Amino acid sequence: MRNQGYFGEEIITGEAVALEMPSATVVTRLSSAVIDATVYLIPLIYTEYQLSIYSGNFSGATVNTLNVLTLVLWLWIIPALVTGLSRGLSLGRILTSTRIVRLDGGTLTIRQAFIRSAVAIIEGWLTCYAIAFFVMLFNNRAQRLGDLNAGTYVVRWPKGRKTDYKFTLAPNLATWADVVQTREAPSGLLLNISNHFHAAKKMEPQARKDQAMVLAAATENYVAPPPPWGTDPEDFISAFVLIRHQVEFERGAKVRERQARLAESITKIPFSVKNS
Repeated sequence: MRNQGYFGEEIITGEAVALEMPSATVVTRLSSAVIDATVYLIPLIYTEYQLSIYSGNFSGATVNTLNVLTLVLWLWIIPALVTGLSRGLSLGRILTSTRIVRLDGGTLTIRQAFIRSAVAIIEGWLTCYAIAFFVMLFNNRAQRLGDLNAGTYVVRWPKGRKTDYKFTLAPNLATWADVVQTREAPSGLLLNISNHFHAAKKMEPQARKDQAMVLAAATENYVAPPPPWGTDPEDFISAFVLIRHQVEFERGAKVRERQARLAESITKIPFSVKNS
């Protein structure tokens, strides 16, 4: 059985256990919002104070325009850029161990960050988060209006749980690994795979097997061709994570190589300084 959820679909095991990233609570979200609001209000107030000092040097229309631009900058553009470029993080979310993700568990986009930030001006800044509070209170995922419009939600994001498990490639999957094509999987799926291996030794054998099969079924959507018939589910999901790590590392290496060549070519460009 599958319903809308954290992988784009909520995956339910035979025991009706949902494998999801748990959404953040209303209290946690409000705590994060207070921290972030403080971070942005301090420079906003300082900027407005500086404008008031030098307002005598400008016309009234110019002062009004600068005030509006200041509000737009600190209440919309900068929060959106911080959230988008950090892939769903902010100071408040780092301190509360939360993160913004898409409905499918994937990484937040810049467009979604700007939508959330724009709606936050109305439901957050102008109403002291009263509207956001009531919307989150009656929502299963504690989503505010910005999340509903952008297609996002905030999840609890465990620290230090994603890279400290050593994923391996089973020998029987070596041939398959040489030809398989993979695509990026949602963060929620990768996090659940990591959590599975961390908790595997503490799980009952049947529960461990059932959960691995559910995760393997979800992972098959991101590989072509699928693993050989009869492959152990844990071997498959472990191999998938390892292959994705290698793909991302090689992609990053190519980017760094292009950047290095570009920097080298720039240093070789002759230039002269003309005195005027």
